[in-house]
Amino acid sequence: MTRGSPLIIAHRTCPRDAPENSLTGIAMARTLGADVVEIDVRRTSDGVPVLLHDRWLLRTTWRPLRLRWVTARRVTRMGLRGGGTVPTLAEVLDALGPELKVAIDVKDGGAGDAVISEVRNQQLEARTLFWSQHESAVRTAVTTAPELETSLLR
Repeated sequence: MTRGSPLIIAHRTCPRDAPENSLTGIAMARTLGADVVEIDVRRTSDGVPVLLHDRWLLRTTWRPLRLRWVTARRVTRMGLRGGGTVPTLAEVLDALGPELKVAIDVKDGGAGDAVISEVRNQQLEARTLFWSQHESAVRTAVTTAPELETSLLR
């Protein structure tokens, strides 16, 4: 990427062509030549970071449940509208391949530590953008993972 060239960012992994925040969306983003894949992360009731934009599961899985009520084991077995299942952050980071960068929008303010841990486990610090509307999550990233590029969304 050179200055002046626009980045192609697959927002929510490419929802026009695949279920949002899905492994299929990651594959589609790669196929379409995206430079960055943007994902939304929240924690399950047992603290596992998974990909989900909304607090409620209804829009993406047809289930009238809040994510914070559901374990990772249960939510990752739920079908997404359009196919596939709700992936964990670890699964998605595994699926990135060597070329994609990832912009992680931390939707759950308390999920910062879990996200940072997964990014470090996969050694993806240099290819990760850490975004959040929650000052606490950004503060956590700046303090504990200064190697990550961080942004406070407003």
